[in-house]
Amino acid sequence: MRLDVSRLRNAILKNSGSILPAVVLALAALLVGTHAQAQGPPAIAVMNTATHTPLKPPIDLLYPSTIRLRGEGFAPGVTVTVHLDTRTGPRLGTAVPGKVGNFLGNFNIPMTSSGPHTIIAVQGTIQASEAVTLVSQPK
Repeated sequence: MRLDVSRLRNAILKNSGSILPAVVLALAALLVGTHAQAQGPPAIAVMNTATHTPLKPPIDLLYPSTIRLRGEGFAPGVTVTVHLDTRTGPRLGTAVPGKVGNFLGNFNIPMTSSGPHTIIAVQGTIQASEAVTLVSQPK
């Protein structure tokens, strides 16, 4: 979409210097049609299930367990697959971002090794990741 400045200037001048009607008409013309919200790069965050806020690093997670993950900046309506450690690592689950490219979902952390790991959300050629440390459930 592009604002035609010369048309706007001419509309203002033809209205005897009255800017309000011309600007209202120009803005109304701009608002017709489909518009997308500008998105930043994709990002994910492990959420605190009690407070519904992102956990701050360092993030220690018990396993096996279920985590809540928020994603943003993804293409709307296109499935995001969440993996452990690599784009093709163990699959933790999938989510479909809404109209503005965000998702919120529960994902299962399987039995694995304790220590540093990466949670990776993949959508086609793009991805976002979050570093975590997995700690085994007490016995």
